[in-house]
Amino acid sequence: MKQIGIRIEDIENVKTNTVQLPKGTLSSLEKKYGKTPSDYIIKYLNSTKLYEEIFIKFTHYVHNTLPKKIKSSCLYCNGDSKNQSDKKCTNYGVEANTNLFFASHHFVTIVENNKHLINKPEDLKQLTLNFFECFLFNNGRVIYNIDKMTMYCLRVGFKTLSQLFTSDEPLNNMNNIIDTLDSLNSQFLEFKMFNDEIPIHLEPQIDFFNNKLNTYKTKHFINQELKKRIKDEINIENIKSKQEKILPKLIQYKFNELEKVKHLNIKNLSTHIVNSNLPYQIAYLYYLGFIDSVLKNYCKSQSEMQKLIAKILDSNARSIRGNINGLKNEKSKDKKRYTAYLHTNKVIEHYQSLK
Repeated sequence: MKQIGIRIEDIENVKTNTVQLPKGTLSSLEKKYGKTPSDYIIKYLNSTKLYEEIFIKFTHYVHNTLPKKIKSSCLYCNGDSKNQSDKKCTNYGVEANTNLFFASHHFVTIVENNKHLINKPEDLKQLTLNFFECFLFNNGRVIYNIDKMTMYCLRVGFKTLSQLFTSDEPLNNMNNIIDTLDSLNSQFLEFKMFNDEIPIHLEPQIDFFNNKLNTYKTKHFINQELKKRIKDEINIENIKSKQEKILPKLIQYKFNELEKVKHLNIKNLSTHIVNSNLPYQIAYLYYLGFIDSVLKNYCKSQSEMQKLIAKILDSNARSIRGNINGLKNEKSKDKKRYTAYLHTNKVIEHYQSLK
């Protein structure tokens, strides 16, 4: 676990001096170098009061964990001296505040470099509160747990990425995740090749994206299955619809009384015919004798029959004429475009299977 802590040597005996800066120096430095880490943290917390409360608690933690011998021998704290230089806790406070400053700088740098991931006020506030949880206090000394802070930052980043993923398609997410994993795995391999210490953030990132990849693979599979199911349901509805529309018209023209039909299950036969393509439909109806029956009993000409068959099958007379011509005349030019003649053997095989 990576931790840092700046230390003052011989902290109990070092004398600390305060330097009073000239008027205007602080404001000049602020103009030149910009905001301090504490300014950023106050902005993240959206409260100066909250920051001050946390800073007071931070100071109390330092003081409350001081070694007993320091507390008992402190002339100032025991009321035996009013001289600030006699305060034995001063150096501990200076060291603690120095650690706080550099830790704050580290934290602010992470946040500012990852604004695309750490951008929601509520997340930023919570992360800042987590930042103060990364300090350990022991014997008046402060340690900043960098690894713990890294994990808190990753958690916010993962949350933001998860929310971004939900607004995109699974395939797009998988494509982006695969590219990211390729980069992360290359980094991981390079560290291993040179026996370098693997950064703590790398493996959680790889685990996160592997998990997301598996999730979106599953989602994509489910989506495809749902689309397939919907398509199947639509097809079933279309089959029922075509059956309901065409069968009554076939019966109207005595389809069910044809010699080759009257001994069969008319519903099953008509379902098979009407849900096939038009060339197959024409080939089957021609084989059953329906087309000749319509011409003989209900029409005065070939043209009239073709229009009536087109009306029954929800098609057009030109397609009906071309397919019938191809069945009747081997030399018909319509065979190049209309292919009912190619289905004759299939029709006979299917019909024989029904007997």
